[in-house]
Amino acid sequence: MLSGEMARERRRDTVCLLHGELYDLKPFERSHPGGQAMLRLAYGRDATELFESVHALADRGMLERVLARYKMEREDVHPADVPRVSSAPAFSWARPTPFASELRAEVRAHFEAEAARRGVSVRAASKATPAKWALIGVLCALYALSAAGWYAGRAWSLVALPLCGSAATFNVFHDASHGALSTSPTVNALGSLLGFSIAAPYNWAHQHVIGHHAHTNVPSHDPDYAHVHRWRSMPTWAACVCLPLIWAVAVPIGLHVLAPARLLLTGSYNYMVDGVAMTPLERAEYVLRWLGLLLLSYAWPFCAFAPVKALVWAAVPAAISSVTFMAITQIAHLTPACAEGAEAGAARRAHEPSDGCLLYTSDAADEEDSV
Repeated sequence: MLSGEMARERRRDTVCLLHGELYDLKPFERSHPGGQAMLRLAYGRDATELFESVHALADRGMLERVLARYKMEREDVHPADVPRVSSAPAFSWARPTPFASELRAEVRAHFEAEAARRGVSVRAASKATPAKWALIGVLCALYALSAAGWYAGRAWSLVALPLCGSAATFNVFHDASHGALSTSPTVNALGSLLGFSIAAPYNWAHQHVIGHHAHTNVPSHDPDYAHVHRWRSMPTWAACVCLPLIWAVAVPIGLHVLAPARLLLTGSYNYMVDGVAMTPLERAEYVLRWLGLLLLSYAWPFCAFAPVKALVWAAVPAAISSVTFMAITQIAHLTPACAEGAEAGAARRAHEPSDGCLLYTSDAADEEDSV
Protein backbone atom coordinates (compact mmCIF):
# COMPACT_ATOMS: atom_id res chain seq x y z
CA MET A 1 0.00 0.00 0.00
CA LEU A 2 1.16 3.49 -0.78
CA SER A 3 1.41 5.98 2.03
CA GLY A 4 -0.93 8.97 1.88
CA GLU A 5 1.76 11.32 0.58
CA MET A 6 3.02 8.83 -2.01
CA ALA A 7 -0.51 8.14 -3.19
CA ARG A 8 -1.21 11.83 -3.50
CA GLU A 9 2.04 12.39 -5.41
CA ARG A 10 1.08 9.65 -7.86
CA ARG A 11 -2.40 11.10 -8.25
CA ARG A 12 -1.06 14.60 -8.86
CA ASP A 13 1.08 13.26 -11.70
CA THR A 14 -1.63 11.12 -13.34
CA VAL A 15 -4.98 12.86 -12.86
CA CYS A 16 -6.33 14.76 -15.85
CA LEU A 17 -9.33 16.91 -16.67
CA LEU A 18 -11.61 16.03 -19.61
CA HIS A 19 -14.73 18.09 -20.27
CA GLY A 20 -14.65 19.27 -16.67
CA GLU A 21 -14.52 15.75 -15.21
CA LEU A 22 -11.55 14.22 -13.38
CA TYR A 23 -9.93 10.94 -14.42
CA ASP A 24 -6.97 8.91 -13.19
CA LEU A 25 -5.86 7.02 -16.30
CA LYS A 26 -2.78 5.42 -14.77
CA PRO A 27 -4.43 1.93 -14.65
CA PHE A 28 -5.26 2.27 -18.36
CA GLU A 29 -1.65 2.66 -19.50
CA ARG A 30 -1.03 -0.99 -20.38
CA SER A 31 -4.20 -1.35 -22.43
CA HIS A 32 -4.34 2.08 -24.07
CA PRO A 33 -4.32 1.41 -27.86
CA GLY A 34 -2.08 4.42 -28.47
CA GLY A 35 0.48 3.33 -25.91
CA GLN A 36 1.69 4.61 -22.57
CA ALA A 37 3.66 7.57 -23.94
CA MET A 38 0.64 9.05 -25.70
CA LEU A 39 -1.59 8.62 -22.65
CA ARG A 40 0.92 10.33 -20.36
CA LEU A 41 0.63 13.55 -22.39
CA ALA A 42 -2.77 14.09 -20.76
CA TYR A 43 -1.55 13.75 -17.18
CA GLY A 44 -1.65 16.78 -14.90
CA ARG A 45 -3.51 19.04 -17.31
CA ASP A 46 -6.85 19.98 -18.81
CA ALA A 47 -6.53 17.59 -21.75
CA THR A 48 -9.95 18.21 -23.31
CA GLU A 49 -8.73 19.66 -26.60
CA LEU A 50 -5.84 17.20 -26.81
CA PHE A 51 -8.28 14.33 -26.26
CA GLU A 52 -10.68 15.61 -28.91
CA SER A 53 -7.97 16.28 -31.49
CA VAL A 54 -6.58 12.75 -31.12
CA HIS A 55 -9.94 10.92 -31.01
CA ALA A 56 -11.75 12.92 -33.68
CA LEU A 57 -12.82 9.78 -35.59
CA ALA A 58 -13.16 7.33 -32.70
CA ASP A 59 -16.44 5.74 -31.67
CA ARG A 60 -17.92 8.12 -29.09
CA GLY A 61 -19.84 5.50 -27.18
CA MET A 62 -16.76 3.33 -26.80
CA LEU A 63 -14.71 6.28 -25.53
CA GLU A 64 -17.32 7.18 -22.93
CA ARG A 65 -17.53 3.57 -21.69
CA VAL A 66 -13.76 3.40 -21.26
CA LEU A 67 -13.53 6.76 -19.50
CA ALA A 68 -16.33 5.83 -17.10
CA ARG A 69 -14.07 3.16 -15.56
CA TYR A 70 -11.49 5.76 -14.51
CA LYS A 71 -13.69 8.69 -13.51
CA MET A 72 -12.98 10.27 -10.12
CA GLU A 73 -15.25 12.25 -7.84
CA ARG A 74 -13.99 15.71 -6.96
CA GLU A 75 -14.41 15.12 -3.25
CA ASP A 76 -11.86 12.30 -3.55
CA VAL A 77 -9.20 14.62 -4.99
CA HIS A 78 -7.27 17.20 -3.03
CA PRO A 79 -8.03 20.67 -4.49
CA ALA A 80 -4.31 21.29 -5.08
CA ASP A 81 -4.19 18.18 -7.29
CA VAL A 82 -6.98 19.25 -9.65
CA PRO A 83 -5.51 20.50 -12.96
CA ARG A 84 -6.42 24.08 -13.75
CA VAL A 85 -8.99 24.57 -16.48
CA SER A 86 -7.43 25.57 -19.79
CA SER A 87 -7.64 29.27 -20.59
CA ALA A 88 -7.78 28.52 -24.31
CA PRO A 89 -11.02 29.47 -26.10
CA ALA A 90 -13.61 26.91 -25.02
CA PHE A 91 -15.67 24.89 -27.46
CA SER A 92 -18.92 23.00 -27.16
CA TRP A 93 -17.48 19.71 -28.34
CA ALA A 94 -20.89 18.06 -28.15
CA ARG A 95 -22.16 20.44 -30.84
CA PRO A 96 -20.16 19.88 -34.04
CA THR A 97 -21.08 22.06 -36.97
CA PRO A 98 -22.71 20.50 -40.05
CA PHE A 99 -19.37 20.80 -41.81
CA ALA A 100 -17.64 18.79 -39.06
CA SER A 101 -20.28 16.08 -39.13
CA GLU A 102 -20.09 15.78 -42.91
CA LEU A 103 -16.30 15.76 -42.86
CA ARG A 104 -16.16 13.01 -40.23
CA ALA A 105 -18.66 10.90 -42.17
CA GLU A 106 -16.68 11.22 -45.40
CA VAL A 107 -13.37 10.41 -43.72
CA ARG A 108 -14.87 7.36 -41.99
CA ALA A 109 -16.38 6.20 -45.29
CA HIS A 110 -12.99 6.57 -46.99
CA PHE A 111 -11.16 4.42 -44.46
CA GLU A 112 -13.95 1.85 -44.29
CA ALA A 113 -13.71 1.42 -48.05
CA GLU A 114 -9.91 1.25 -47.83
CA ALA A 115 -10.14 -1.37 -45.08
CA ALA A 116 -12.50 -3.49 -47.17
CA ARG A 117 -10.26 -3.21 -50.23
CA ARG A 118 -7.10 -4.23 -48.32
CA GLY A 119 -8.77 -6.75 -46.04
CA VAL A 120 -7.61 -5.04 -42.84
CA SER A 121 -9.27 -3.28 -39.92
CA VAL A 122 -10.38 0.33 -40.24
CA ARG A 123 -7.75 1.28 -37.67
CA ALA A 124 -5.00 -0.38 -39.71
CA ALA A 125 -6.30 1.25 -42.88
CA SER A 126 -5.85 4.69 -41.30
CA LYS A 127 -2.12 4.11 -40.73
CA ALA A 128 0.78 4.05 -43.20
CA THR A 129 0.07 2.03 -46.34
CA PRO A 130 2.53 -0.51 -47.82
CA ALA A 131 3.47 2.12 -50.41
CA LYS A 132 4.19 4.62 -47.64
CA TRP A 133 6.41 2.08 -45.87
CA ALA A 134 8.30 1.49 -49.13
CA LEU A 135 8.83 5.25 -49.47
CA ILE A 136 10.01 5.43 -45.87
CA GLY A 137 12.51 2.64 -46.53
CA VAL A 138 13.98 4.46 -49.54
CA LEU A 139 14.18 7.81 -47.74
CA CYS A 140 15.79 6.29 -44.64
CA ALA A 141 18.36 4.53 -46.83
CA LEU A 142 19.23 7.85 -48.49
CA TYR A 143 19.39 9.49 -45.07
CA ALA A 144 21.80 6.83 -43.81
CA LEU A 145 23.94 7.14 -46.96
CA SER A 146 24.18 10.92 -46.65
CA ALA A 147 24.98 10.63 -42.91
CA ALA A 148 27.84 8.26 -43.75
CA GLY A 149 29.10 10.82 -46.27
CA TRP A 150 28.91 13.56 -43.65
CA TYR A 151 30.94 11.55 -41.15
CA ALA A 152 33.46 10.76 -43.87
CA GLY A 153 33.87 14.44 -44.72
CA ARG A 154 32.34 14.34 -48.22
CA ALA A 155 31.36 17.79 -49.49
CA TRP A 156 28.16 16.58 -51.21
CA SER A 157 26.79 15.51 -47.85
CA LEU A 158 26.55 19.14 -46.67
CA VAL A 159 23.43 19.48 -48.82
CA ALA A 160 22.39 15.84 -49.13
CA LEU A 161 22.25 15.21 -45.37
CA PRO A 162 19.78 17.98 -44.44
CA LEU A 163 17.57 17.40 -47.50
CA CYS A 164 17.47 13.60 -47.24
CA GLY A 165 17.17 13.88 -43.47
CA SER A 166 14.26 16.29 -43.77
CA ALA A 167 12.44 14.06 -46.27
CA ALA A 168 12.89 10.96 -44.13
CA THR A 169 12.16 12.73 -40.85
CA PHE A 170 9.02 14.54 -42.01
CA ASN A 171 7.58 11.31 -43.43
CA VAL A 172 8.17 9.33 -40.23
CA PHE A 173 8.43 11.18 -36.96
CA HIS A 174 5.53 13.59 -37.45
CA ASP A 175 3.03 10.78 -38.08
CA ALA A 176 4.63 8.60 -35.42
CA SER A 177 4.34 11.36 -32.81
CA HIS A 178 0.57 11.34 -33.39
CA GLY A 179 0.37 7.54 -33.21
CA ALA A 180 -0.61 7.63 -36.89
CA LEU A 181 2.27 5.73 -38.46
CA SER A 182 1.43 2.25 -37.18
CA THR A 183 -1.09 0.41 -35.01
CA SER A 184 1.88 -0.59 -32.84
CA PRO A 185 2.81 1.94 -30.11
CA THR A 186 6.35 0.53 -30.15
CA VAL A 187 6.76 1.26 -33.86
CA ASN A 188 5.41 4.77 -33.33
CA ALA A 189 7.82 5.31 -30.42
CA LEU A 190 10.76 4.20 -32.57
CA GLY A 191 9.57 6.38 -35.45
CA SER A 192 9.44 9.37 -33.12
CA LEU A 193 13.13 8.90 -32.39
CA LEU A 194 13.97 9.57 -36.04
CA GLY A 195 13.13 13.20 -35.44
CA PHE A 196 16.20 13.69 -33.24
CA SER A 197 17.63 16.16 -35.77
CA ILE A 198 14.60 18.40 -35.15
CA ALA A 199 13.59 17.68 -31.56
CA ALA A 200 13.58 14.88 -29.01
CA PRO A 201 10.23 13.04 -28.78
CA TYR A 202 9.54 14.53 -25.33
CA ASN A 203 10.15 18.08 -26.62
CA TRP A 204 8.19 17.51 -29.82
CA ALA A 205 5.21 16.16 -27.89
CA HIS A 206 4.97 19.46 -25.99
CA GLN A 207 5.69 21.67 -28.99
CA HIS A 208 3.50 19.96 -31.53
CA VAL A 209 1.07 17.40 -30.12
CA ILE A 210 0.00 19.10 -26.87
CA GLY A 211 0.59 22.68 -28.01
CA HIS A 212 0.13 23.14 -31.74
CA HIS A 213 -2.37 20.46 -32.72
CA ALA A 214 -4.62 20.94 -29.71
CA HIS A 215 -4.56 24.75 -29.88
CA THR A 216 -3.76 25.66 -33.47
CA ASN A 217 -3.14 29.39 -33.84
CA VAL A 218 -4.29 30.21 -30.31
CA PRO A 219 -2.00 32.90 -28.86
CA SER A 220 -0.20 31.87 -25.64
CA HIS A 221 -1.12 28.22 -26.25
CA ASP A 222 0.31 27.30 -29.67
CA PRO A 223 4.14 27.51 -29.59
CA ASP A 224 4.19 27.80 -33.38
CA TYR A 225 2.19 31.02 -33.21
CA ALA A 226 4.91 32.78 -31.22
CA HIS A 227 6.63 33.92 -34.43
CA VAL A 228 3.66 35.82 -35.86
CA HIS A 229 3.87 39.05 -33.85
CA ARG A 230 7.63 39.22 -34.31
CA TRP A 231 7.39 39.38 -38.10
CA ARG A 232 4.22 41.44 -38.34
CA SER A 233 5.74 44.18 -36.20
CA MET A 234 8.68 44.59 -38.59
CA PRO A 235 8.81 46.55 -41.85
CA THR A 236 8.51 44.19 -44.83
CA TRP A 237 12.10 44.71 -45.93
CA ALA A 238 13.42 43.96 -42.44
CA ALA A 239 11.34 40.82 -42.15
CA CYS A 240 12.59 39.57 -45.54
CA VAL A 241 16.19 40.05 -44.39
CA CYS A 242 15.83 38.74 -40.87
CA LEU A 243 13.49 35.83 -41.45
CA PRO A 244 15.98 33.54 -43.30
CA LEU A 245 18.66 34.30 -40.70
CA ILE A 246 16.36 33.55 -37.78
CA TRP A 247 15.04 30.41 -39.45
CA ALA A 248 18.62 29.20 -39.99
CA VAL A 249 19.21 29.06 -36.23
CA ALA A 250 15.65 28.28 -35.10
CA VAL A 251 16.28 24.53 -34.85
CA PRO A 252 19.94 24.36 -33.74
CA ILE A 253 19.56 27.11 -31.13
CA GLY A 254 15.82 27.27 -30.47
CA LEU A 255 14.75 23.62 -30.52
CA HIS A 256 18.09 22.00 -29.68
CA VAL A 257 19.28 24.31 -26.89
CA LEU A 258 16.82 26.89 -25.56
CA ALA A 259 13.58 24.87 -25.52
CA PRO A 260 15.05 21.83 -23.70
CA ALA A 261 16.85 24.11 -21.22
CA ARG A 262 13.63 26.01 -20.44
CA LEU A 263 11.71 22.77 -20.06
CA LEU A 264 14.23 21.43 -17.56
CA LEU A 265 14.58 24.64 -15.61
CA THR A 266 10.98 25.88 -15.56
CA GLY A 267 8.91 22.74 -16.15
CA SER A 268 7.21 24.54 -19.04
CA TYR A 269 7.75 24.37 -22.79
CA ASN A 270 8.29 27.89 -24.16
CA TYR A 271 6.31 29.20 -21.16
CA MET A 272 3.12 27.90 -22.83
CA VAL A 273 2.81 24.15 -22.28
CA ASP A 274 3.21 22.57 -18.86
CA GLY A 275 5.75 19.74 -18.93
CA VAL A 276 4.73 16.13 -18.41
CA ALA A 277 6.09 14.94 -15.06
CA MET A 278 9.28 12.88 -15.24
CA THR A 279 10.80 10.53 -12.70
CA PRO A 280 14.45 11.21 -11.72
CA LEU A 281 15.53 8.33 -13.95
CA GLU A 282 13.56 9.68 -16.90
CA ARG A 283 15.01 13.13 -16.34
CA ALA A 284 18.55 11.73 -16.29
CA GLU A 285 17.87 9.81 -19.51
CA TYR A 286 16.46 12.96 -21.09
CA VAL A 287 19.56 14.99 -20.20
CA LEU A 288 21.90 12.28 -21.52
CA ARG A 289 20.02 12.09 -24.84
CA TRP A 290 20.05 15.88 -25.11
CA LEU A 291 23.80 16.11 -24.49
CA GLY A 292 24.39 13.21 -26.88
CA LEU A 293 22.56 15.06 -29.65
CA LEU A 294 24.59 18.22 -29.10
CA LEU A 295 27.87 16.31 -29.05
CA LEU A 296 27.03 14.20 -32.10
CA SER A 297 25.73 17.08 -34.21
CA TYR A 298 27.90 20.01 -33.23
CA ALA A 299 30.97 18.91 -31.25
CA TRP A 300 32.01 15.79 -33.18
CA PRO A 301 33.18 17.66 -36.34
CA PHE A 302 35.72 19.58 -34.24
CA CYS A 303 37.19 16.25 -33.13
CA ALA A 304 37.43 14.92 -36.67
CA PHE A 305 38.32 17.84 -38.94
CA ALA A 306 40.39 21.02 -39.04
CA PRO A 307 38.67 24.01 -37.34
CA VAL A 308 37.37 25.72 -40.50
CA LYS A 309 36.05 22.50 -42.01
CA ALA A 310 34.58 21.50 -38.67
CA LEU A 311 32.68 24.80 -38.44
CA VAL A 312 31.28 24.29 -41.93
CA TRP A 313 30.33 20.67 -41.19
CA ALA A 314 28.56 21.66 -37.97
CA ALA A 315 26.80 24.79 -39.25
CA VAL A 316 25.81 24.28 -42.89
CA PRO A 317 23.67 21.10 -42.64
CA ALA A 318 22.06 22.41 -39.45
CA ALA A 319 21.16 25.73 -41.12
CA ILE A 320 19.75 24.08 -44.27
CA SER A 321 17.75 21.60 -42.21
CA SER A 322 16.44 24.39 -39.98
CA VAL A 323 15.34 26.62 -42.86
CA THR A 324 13.65 23.64 -44.56
CA PHE A 325 11.80 22.72 -41.38
CA MET A 326 10.70 26.28 -40.63
CA ALA A 327 9.60 26.98 -44.20
CA ILE A 328 7.42 23.87 -44.28
CA THR A 329 5.91 24.28 -40.82
CA GLN A 330 5.66 28.03 -40.27
CA ILE A 331 4.52 29.63 -43.54
CA ALA A 332 0.83 29.10 -42.77
CA HIS A 333 1.16 31.03 -39.51
CA LEU A 334 2.45 34.11 -41.32
CA THR A 335 -0.46 34.53 -43.74
CA PRO A 336 -2.63 37.59 -43.01
CA ALA A 337 -5.83 35.53 -42.68
CA CYS A 338 -4.21 33.25 -40.13
CA ALA A 339 -2.54 35.96 -38.09
CA GLU A 340 -5.40 38.44 -38.13
CA GLY A 341 -7.94 35.77 -37.27
CA ALA A 342 -6.00 34.69 -34.20
CA GLU A 343 -5.20 38.24 -33.13
CA ALA A 344 -8.84 39.21 -33.33
CA GLY A 345 -9.68 36.45 -30.87
CA ALA A 346 -12.54 35.28 -33.07
CA ALA A 347 -15.31 33.50 -31.22
CA ARG A 348 -15.20 30.72 -33.74
CA ARG A 349 -12.08 29.15 -35.21
CA ALA A 350 -11.01 26.03 -37.03
CA HIS A 351 -8.54 23.50 -35.70
CA GLU A 352 -6.25 23.96 -38.67
CA PRO A 353 -5.12 27.19 -40.37
CA SER A 354 -6.06 26.17 -43.92
CA ASP A 355 -9.29 27.97 -44.76
CA GLY A 356 -11.13 28.78 -41.56
CA CYS A 357 -13.86 26.16 -41.96
CA LEU A 358 -15.84 25.83 -38.72
CA LEU A 359 -15.54 22.47 -36.99
CA TYR A 360 -17.11 23.34 -33.64
CA THR A 361 -18.99 26.23 -32.12
CA SER A 362 -17.43 28.08 -29.23
CA ASP A 363 -19.06 28.59 -25.87
CA ALA A 364 -19.14 32.30 -26.64
CA ALA A 365 -21.04 31.59 -29.83
CA ASP A 366 -23.45 29.35 -27.91
CA GLU A 367 -24.17 32.19 -25.51
CA GLU A 368 -24.83 34.53 -28.42
CA ASP A 369 -27.16 31.98 -30.01
CA SER A 370 -29.07 31.55 -26.73
CA VAL A 371 -29.53 35.29 -26.46
